[in-house]
Parts: sequence; C-alpha cells; structure tokens
Amino acid sequence: MDTIRIKIANYQIEDKHYFREIKASAFCDDLNYRKQYTNNQFRKKLQEQGEYTPLYFVDENNYFGKQQNSLILEFSAPKLIYGHNFAEVKEKDLHLVIEKIKQFLSLIKVKVWTHEIEKAIVTRIAYTKNIVLDDLCHTSDVLQVLSVFNYRPKSQFTATTRNANSEIKFFNNHSHFCIYDKLLEIKNNPKTKEEKELVKKLLPEVVRFELTLHTKHSVNQAMRGFYPKQNDYTLVDVFKDEICAKLLQNEVDQIFNHPLKEVIVMANTKQPFNDGIFQKFNKYFSKKTKTKYILDLLQTRGVAGFRKEFLESHSVRTWYRLQNEVGEIAQSLQLTGDDRTTTNLKILEFILEQFGIKPDLKEPVQQSLFPVYNHDNISAVISGRNKQILSINSDS
Repeated sequence: MDTIRIKIANYQIEDKHYFREIKASAFCDDLNYRKQYTNNQFRKKLQEQGEYTPLYFVDENNYFGKQQNSLILEFSAPKLIYGHNFAEVKEKDLHLVIEKIKQFLSLIKVKVWTHEIEKAIVTRIAYTKNIVLDDLCHTSDVLQVLSVFNYRPKSQFTATTRNANSEIKFFNNHSHFCIYDKLLEIKNNPKTKEEKELVKKLLPEVVRFELTLHTKHSVNQAMRGFYPKQNDYTLVDVFKDEICAKLLQNEVDQIFNHPLKEVIVMANTKQPFNDGIFQKFNKYFSKKTKTKYILDLLQTRGVAGFRKEFLESHSVRTWYRLQNEVGEIAQSLQLTGDDRTTTNLKILEFILEQFGIKPDLKEPVQQSLFPVYNHDNISAVISGRNKQILSINSDS
C-alpha cells in the first residue's frame, strides 16, 4: 500500500491557524456552497526542511442549509512511516500508520480518536508491489519487454522506457496501473531527508507495479469483490494484504499473461525468426503472409493496435479463434532459441511468477542468457535483497 486518501467525520480543531487558507470554493447561493480550508504555507515550510508532509484540508459542504464538514487527509503510508516509499507497507503496519497519522494531526492541532481514523472512509488508494531484480536484468529491460503489451480495457497507454522517467502506464478516469523504475524515481527527485540519505546507499534495481483507484466509486467497485456491497469502505477494510495481492495479480494476469504472449514477445525483437522457420511451420503462402502481417502489426503497434485493426472488420469470436491459431504458431517458433527472444521470455516468465501466475511457456532449445539462475536461487537472491531493504528501513 502507498498513497491513501481518507475522510474523517468526527474531529476537533483546536487551532484554526492551520486551516486559514481557502484551498477551493464553489457557490450556487446562500444555501448551497462548498469551501475547503488548509494551510499550504505551513506545509511548504515543512517540506523545505525535508519533512514528509501529508496533504490535508477541511471540506465544508452546505446543502440547503444542512452543513457537513469532513477532514480530508491524503498521505503515502510508507513515507509516513519511513520518510521514503522505497519500502513496502503491509497489513501488519496499519497500527504504525495510524500512530503516525495521530502524530501529524496533533502537530496541526486536530484531535481525533484512534477508532475514528480506523473507520475513516477511503476515497483513494494505491496498491503496490516491489520486485527486486538484482543481477537478473535491468529495470529498463523489464519495461522494454512489457511495453509491447499495450492493451488494458477502457484505458489509454503511455510508455517511456529509456530515460529518467522510465515507466509504462495504463490510465482512465477511475484508475491507473503503472510499472516504473522505483530507484530511479527516488534518485531523480529526492525530497525528504530520508530519501536524500537513501540515494547515497548501494541499492538494488527495483521495478514497482502500482494500481491506483482514484475515486470513491472505483474503491467501492474493487472492494465489492471482497466484501458485501455497501456505500463506504473504511481504512481497516481496504488495508489488507490479500486485497492488494489479488487486485495486482488480476491486472498483471489480464495484461501480460496474454494468450499471444509468446508471439508478442518475439515480435518485440527486430528479427523474430528467419525464412527457414517460415518454410517449416508455414507451408502455405496464405498462412505465411498472414503470420508475417500479424507479427508486423504487433511489432509496430502492439497488442492494442493489432486488436483494434482486427476488430474493425471481424467479430470478437473470430478474434479469440485467431488468438488460438497464432498461439500454436508461437509455440513452434519458440523452438528457434533466438537469444533476444529467449531472454525476453525469461524476463516475462519471471515477472508473471512474482504474482503467482504460471505462464506455461515452452522452454526454447537454446539455453537462456541467464544459465546461472534457476527458480530456487532466484528466490534466494530476492530474499537476500529484501533483507537488505529491511535493514535500510531499520536504519531510517
């Protein structure tokens, strides 16, 4: 878990100095208006001192004379605890998060009981998972392999895989799913004292997977897969390891465990296979032409472009039938053991397995570029690096 926005109903402001600025306002008439109060000068001063400072404001809503006030707090759970979010925060850390919230609220002279924070309504949350790569490959390699999988239902897609802001992102009005270089992000923009100290240390490369539910509606929709339907879900409800793992697994499975994943990965190389392979597995000219056309589309436009062009003239049923057909071709072509293809397939397989997804990829004849690694010693490396990160947290 990372960024969370909560709405607290019952609280007591003991000093209005920390809410003297109008953050936003909207008026219809004397009986219908809305104002938001905060103190950005106070927040900016703390930030300049290298202190992590949550976003906060009082939301005053008057509807036909009925006034409802709420305290809104938005914070990064790991930054609240550690001062940086290179680490992950789990369900067991909720009591630490609540304690840090109380400390911050005490600083701005707001009195809130613990149970009021626990039952605060969640209107935004980011679920995250860090994957430590060590010497397996670089983060840029992972992003390059995953970038060709550019289709997520009802979402736009952007990819920047070779510069200071390395990430791929799927987004819409309700949620976004982002994969990015976490270490590079911190190194490029350390803000807190803890982050500035962190970047001085020798750290492993980490790729972060992050699903953010932007609105209360999207939070509610996601939670209904785990709880009975209700209007609000609380901090205690959503702060669950099981929910985090399942939602991230669903995203990764839907996008990257694609029925055509082998041929998609091969299309992402400059020369996926040669004419000899075509002759062996595509005896008919029409099949050969069709296969080359599909791979060209995947290589130039990714899954989203391929899918869009195909469905403009064919049915969804035909689309699924084509996936089965091309998937069979991919299983055969994979036997070439091409170096780049083999490497990319190993990277994809490793990522999927981190989310408990068995990709069922057929092993190529040629050895992988990672012969010294098997699943057992990869797990040992990851475990060792996680211990290193835990020691970093304890030093902070």
